[in-house]
Parts: sequence; C-alpha cells; structure tokens
Amino acid sequence: MKRNKLLYCVVLFVVSAFASCYKDDHQPPMVEGGHVGVDFVIDYNKVITENFLGFGTQYNNNLYTTRTYESDGVTEGNLPDLEKKVLALGSQYVRIFFDKKCWDGVSGYDPEYKTSFVRTVELAQKTGALVNITYWHSSIPEDMKKFADEIYDLIVNKGFDCVKQVTIQNEVNSTKITPDEYRVLYSVFIDRLNELGIRDKIQLVGGDLVQDNQKTWFEYMSSSMATLLDGYSTHIYWDNVKPVERLSGVADLLSNMQGQGIKPCYITEYGVRGEKTGGAFNDPGYLRGTDTPIGRTNECAIRHVTFHINALNYGFAGLVKWDCYKAKYDNGNQYFPVIGSGEDGYPLYPSYWMTWAFTHSCKPGWKVLSTTSPVPSAHKLCAALSDGASNYTIYAQTTATVQTSFVISGVPANKKFRVLAWNDDLMGGLTELESVTSDAEGVVRFNVKPDGFVTLTTLDFSLPEGL
Repeated sequence: MKRNKLLYCVVLFVVSAFASCYKDDHQPPMVEGGHVGVDFVIDYNKVITENFLGFGTQYNNNLYTTRTYESDGVTEGNLPDLEKKVLALGSQYVRIFFDKKCWDGVSGYDPEYKTSFVRTVELAQKTGALVNITYWHSSIPEDMKKFADEIYDLIVNKGFDCVKQVTIQNEVNSTKITPDEYRVLYSVFIDRLNELGIRDKIQLVGGDLVQDNQKTWFEYMSSSMATLLDGYSTHIYWDNVKPVERLSGVADLLSNMQGQGIKPCYITEYGVRGEKTGGAFNDPGYLRGTDTPIGRTNECAIRHVTFHINALNYGFAGLVKWDCYKAKYDNGNQYFPVIGSGEDGYPLYPSYWMTWAFTHSCKPGWKVLSTTSPVPSAHKLCAALSDGASNYTIYAQTTATVQTSFVISGVPANKKFRVLAWNDDLMGGLTELESVTSDAEGVVRFNVKPDGFVTLTTLDFSLPEGL
C-alpha cells in the first residue's frame, strides 16, 4: 500500500512537471505577481465626455494635384486603390486644410488647388466623417468673408453635410497673430455666416495650439472668445515620454475654465517622433538605433494606443491623427501617414490597423466613461465608452513584455463582447479572438499579449479583405 502511494506521488510529480514545461513552452509567462481582485472599475454613472466625436485622420487637401502626383507616386490610375483604403479605415473625425491659394489673384494661385480641395472634402463625405475645415495660412480679416462663402458653397451648393466644424489659422500661437487679432478673425467670419444664414450649421473651434505659450492662449479664448467659440483644439507630438505629460498639461488648463469658457477640447493633430539622424525620413524620424522609419513600425502604433487611451481618460472629445496618406503639403517631406506612398503601392502600416480597431469599435457621439484602477499598474491601461444604451466598448493595453491578464468590473452582467486584438500576429495586424462574456456580477476577464492591445466591443464589425 505504501509502495502504491509512493508510486502515485512520483507519477503526479512527473505529470505536474511536464504540464509546467508544456505551459512555459507554449504560453507567454504571466506578469510577475499576477493580480488579486479587480484591475479596473468602470463607472457607467460617471461620464468623462458626453459627446466623443471619434477617432480620425487628417486628409491632405493637395492629394489630387500635380505636385503630389510628381512627389508621392499618386496617379489617377492608382487613386482608386488609395481611396478604397482610406474609406476602409473609416475615419470618424477628419480635418482638411483650406489654402487661399485656391483663390484667383492670390500669390501661388493654381486652379488645381481648389479642385483638389473639393475632391478631398468629397472623399471625407464618402467616408461618413465629421469634417473640420481649417483655414491654413496667413489669416487676415479681409479674407474671412470670402472664407465663409467657401463654407457656404460646400454645405449649401455642393451638399457636403459632413462639414460641421471650422478652425481659423493652423497653430496660431506659433504665428505673429495676437490674441486680439485672432478674436477679430472669428468675429468677421461669424458675421458673414449669420448673413448667409448658416451659423447654426457650423461649430467654431479655436486654437490648434502648440505647446509654447498655450496657457496664455487657452486663458484668452476661454475669457474673451467664449461667446464666439464652440470648442478648443490642440496639437501634440511626442517621443518616448512626452504624451501623457502633454495631455495632462492641457487637461489641467481646461479644468481651470469657468462658466461659458468651459468647452470641449479636440486633439486635431498628433503623432510620434523618432530619432533624427538625417535622410528622407528625418520628419518624423527613425526607430531609435535603426535605419527604419518609425512610422512604419509596431512601436509607432503601440505608442498611439497609449496616447488614445490616455486621451480618452483625460476627457478630450475627438482625435485626428496626422495624417492619413502620403501627399504633398509644403516644400518639405513628411512621413507621418498610416498609408504609405503611391510609388510603394500604398502600403498599410501597423498604425493603419491600430486606427481601424478604434474607428470600428465605437460611434461618434458615444460617452467616455470613468475607468479607475483600485491598484494602479505601471503596465496596464484601460478606457471605456458606451452609447448610453446597450452598446459598450473597452480598450485594454499592456506595455509589459509578458502576457497580462485583465479583470474589469462594472460591466453589465452576462454581456457578450467580441474581441479584436491588434498585433496578436506580431505583424501589426488585426485578429478576431474568441468572444468573452461578463459574469453575473458584471466582471469580465481576458488576457492581452505582450506589448498588445485589445478591443472588447458589442458592435458588429467585419475585418476588411483585399487591402
């Protein structure tokens, strides 16, 4: 009898050891220490942002011009391929520059610019996006009535009901325009909108601010332009450590606003900067220590995920990534897009698929919900949205180099979520995983692979094919 017991113990030890080895060989290790209890608590009664406009990209207004055809391999023959990929991305919030070089008699005028601008807005209309038209260069009061006429033409004559927002002057606090002069620009523009009878069709967003002197400008807009503006906007670019600092800095300024000065703030440009080593890809740069343009890497995409989740939790009301596709803006070259150049066949970078996961897992107008962590983690991030009814989405990211488990409470009981994972294939693509369902107490459990990101959503989606 004792011999049998001894034999049983030996067999049990061998089986356990084999199982342990098998697990180590076939599963990434769990985070050291694991977790006890809940990682994040979603509070559906506490709303951070009432009306989130969505995730999107900048559409270059010069896409359909000779200068882009000559510099970026774009042709009328291959444009359908690009447009297909742009439409499939499904940007919810799109920003497009208007350049007064569209006007006859202005220095640098070329009729191509106006034709291209209109075609670009038409592309956004097909996308189904909400569009912000930003007056780009050299804003002066004398031009604001004519600019208002352009907006009228887009909305009334051409029927582009996607045009919902207007911003005057890109990155105004980097120009010679003073705050008082800025106020005059909007006043003249608004007067003309009222004359045309379309003021109620347009939200006016002010700022597009860079970091320098932003405090002065936010304070001025909230105190002296509160009756003119419907929202504010900021631009954020970063390297390894800057994005959370920049987000929290703007959020702190917004939290000090009072009365009519309290308005939503949108991030209308953002992107990752790499190492500047010289060469064609110096803007935005290269993956540190390599000769690989950072915009083409998984590292670029995962940093954007971190930015998105933090931006949601800080209360920003819409995000427009710089930018969607490769086209010519000024005399220099910029390689920030999620879709590569025409001469390369419009390749889709990892950041394209990362963005797709966001644009297809929530709807414009959804609410961003409070998500807190009882025990803060250095490597786990989470944000949540809802339509206020039956649809919910959870974004979860790990920055750990090992597989990470998540336990999230405050979810509706017995709710089934489809699971979309970015980079599960380690190639920067998207994979639909097995669905998960919350338990009777409203707790949902799932794992995220190293340096990974998953979306849990109740929405239907179909991964695009043939791109």
